[in-house]
Amino acid sequence: MEMQKVLIFLHIPKTGGTTLKSILDREYGRKKTLSMGKDLSSCLPELSAIPIESRREIQVLRGHFLFGVHRLLPSPFRYITILRDPVRRAISHYYHVVGTKWHPLHELVVSRGLGLEDYVTSGVSLQMDNGQTRQLAGVEGIPFGKCSERLLDDAIANMNKHFAFVGLTEAFDESLIQMSDILGWGKRPVYVQRLKNKRKPSLKSLSDKTIELIRAQNDLDCRLLDYVRVKFKQNVSPEVVRKTKKFQRVNMFYQAFKKTIALQNSIHRPIIKKVEKIIKSSLELPSSE
Repeated sequence: MEMQKVLIFLHIPKTGGTTLKSILDREYGRKKTLSMGKDLSSCLPELSAIPIESRREIQVLRGHFLFGVHRLLPSPFRYITILRDPVRRAISHYYHVVGTKWHPLHELVVSRGLGLEDYVTSGVSLQMDNGQTRQLAGVEGIPFGKCSERLLDDAIANMNKHFAFVGLTEAFDESLIQMSDILGWGKRPVYVQRLKNKRKPSLKSLSDKTIELIRAQNDLDCRLLDYVRVKFKQNVSPEVVRKTKKFQRVNMFYQAFKKTIALQNSIHRPIIKKVEKIIKSSLELPSSE
């Protein structure tokens, strides 16, 4: 009997991965899912500390980590990931840091008054220097601004050899349909978008200078994305298009349903709290008794 392959979701920050995590949880359950790698360097020590027999029970491994974590797994494996346009990703990453007080870089970025361009070029985050290529290549220790052509070659080689699927944020629904078919999912991958930052500016509001600066700083990521786009388009068959349109209709109703439930809860919660307070006070004996 063939051993079941561990699904490794290499989550690149700000690519739509939090939404995908919720889909994976629904499909595989959380009991045999291991989430780790709050930062790129912490995953290997965390996974090494888990007994080998416990590692055999892992069905899904997900998190922010570098390619290569499979070397610590005793089971067959397959990777998946999602890539995003480097400019849009840089915008999302910057405004997430600025708007999230608990983010490790928040205080540094805010205290220095770093704008988007400064954030991208300052070196405070390696994610702004071909971060997607870095993760897929699985190479640590490269200083900011020192990524080489070899890194891109390694990233592409790893994708071609070890990844069951590489999706695109810009074609998220089409990515889900293909991923579902390839991995044999039994449930529709319906979702409500998570962690959407409404304060970040649109791409159209940025100057050409800023856009070109981000692209130049992330040249390898831009070329990596171009490579994946070509392969992705080749796999978008008429059947995938048909399935995607059908899925989008279903998902539209699912999202409307979830939003209705959330609205009802927000309206009813204050009323429930008042009723609970009345009931609690009625059960308390007067001090004279």
